Amino acid sequence: VYATESAHNRVFMLNRKTDSLELFLELKNYNFPNGITHSKKHNLLFVSTREGILKIDILNKSYDLIKSEGINAKRIDGLALHKNYFIGHQSSKVSKFYLNEDFSEITKIELLDTGKEFDSSTTGEVLGNFYYYVVNSQLRSGIDFKKKMIKPLDSLENIIIRRIQL
Repeated sequence: VYATESAHNRVFMLNRKTDSLELFLELKNYNFPNGITHSKKHNLLFVSTREGILKIDILNKSYDLIKSEGINAKRIDGLALHKNYFIGHQSSKVSKFYLNEDFSEITKIELLDTGKEFDSSTTGEVLGNFYYYVVNSQLRSGIDFKKKMIKPLDSLENIIIRRIQL
């Protein structure tokens, strides 16, 4: 299990022996790592940052920014890998980001979903040939920032979860 820590630009991993999180990697020159996904087949992690998506070799911990010329692959929240593409959330939209064979470049983007019901970036997950995702996480609208607390449940909108066939 791997997890991003956005404030200090780090990736942690769960150590099975100690059953605790430990530092896996500090990302130099990249900010706000957030979305994360894994390719077991290729032994790679992919982490979205403000600058784009990083491809991380798990064995030697080397990493490079995936090229995305002319495609905005920055500030992606939820990130999932399916076949030859990522599914990523950016503010009020969900898109597919198609990759070349060696995962070094994003070659095309395709919009999957958007609308006024989206309230902020969110996340989802692939299960079989479907992608399930939260549309309105209420990350911004569900928090009273002045009081630093989550708003009462009766003041929140119903959560919308969608499924798209891939």
